[in-house]
Amino acid sequence: MKIVCKSIDDVLNYLYKLSVDRNERKFCFRVQANFNWQIIPNIYRQVENFERYQSVFYEDILLGLKPRNKISKLMYTNFEIEWLSLCQHFGVPTRLVDWTTDILTALYFACSKELEEDAALFILDLANVKTFKTFDETIMNTQELVFLNTYITNPRIRVQHGCFIVWGHEKKDKGYYSLEEYVKDKSIFLEKICIPAENKKDILNELKENYGIDYLNIYLFDSKTEKKKYEWIKTRGKVAKLLTFYITKCDELTEKQLEQIENILGIKMQNMFGNTVNMIKSEFYKNMLMNGIKTDEILKEFVKCMSKIYDSKKENR
Repeated sequence: MKIVCKSIDDVLNYLYKLSVDRNERKFCFRVQANFNWQIIPNIYRQVENFERYQSVFYEDILLGLKPRNKISKLMYTNFEIEWLSLCQHFGVPTRLVDWTTDILTALYFACSKELEEDAALFILDLANVKTFKTFDETIMNTQELVFLNTYITNPRIRVQHGCFIVWGHEKKDKGYYSLEEYVKDKSIFLEKICIPAENKKDILNELKENYGIDYLNIYLFDSKTEKKKYEWIKTRGKVAKLLTFYITKCDELTEKQLEQIENILGIKMQNMFGNTVNMIKSEFYKNMLMNGIKTDEILKEFVKCMSKIYDSKKENR
């Protein structure tokens, strides 16, 4: 039976009932602005439609584009999983999915987009989900779905009470899985609540008037400032996509684009890895980028040149 909540009070009362009914309660929340959308990492939902083996290469290339030095202490990290967390939060496709530990923040995200569609509010009990509270690098190789809830210095993630679920390398029939599919045969509590479209504006108004929650409180900057401040991280995601196509499926690129990439890299590597998920081969590319580009100044120039090729790829579609 579909559970419907039409107001903040409805949601809080339902959450209270769940809390009373469950002794070991460790809830986190995720919303989909459209009720029919499944919870799947956006690396598997993007227009490029990467296959599983390509997503492995993409991630290692993205890791190879991590900042080398503390340009900004809020966007620099020594930990690979924290870099992926920052990428995910600022719109770069990864195998992580954003969650929040704050129900009111979740309601804001549920009601601020797709205003003509019913939204889905997911409540996940973490009692039976493996949890990491530190940036333990073993999380990168996990085969199962795990929860990452640790101290992150970035102010926007902190104000949103942000946390993440990491999709492990466990392979399903189609190469990836939704959260709903994952929990079916496991003792993990996942509840889905419908927030009707006609109630979204009223909930947003109440969040602002009674709780002081609006766009600026959630994002800290207006959209124009935010784009200027964080566009560089999205650009690295574009470059990771471009290089993934180059080494796995170069027929997606034109001859001119292939030549431009080879001139920048100084080596011909198109389709050199083929259709494989061999981690050693995948990490080779990450290490090549990390060892070959020592400074952030060189990395910025590399990203700038590659992003121009990516933009020309989009124009040629």
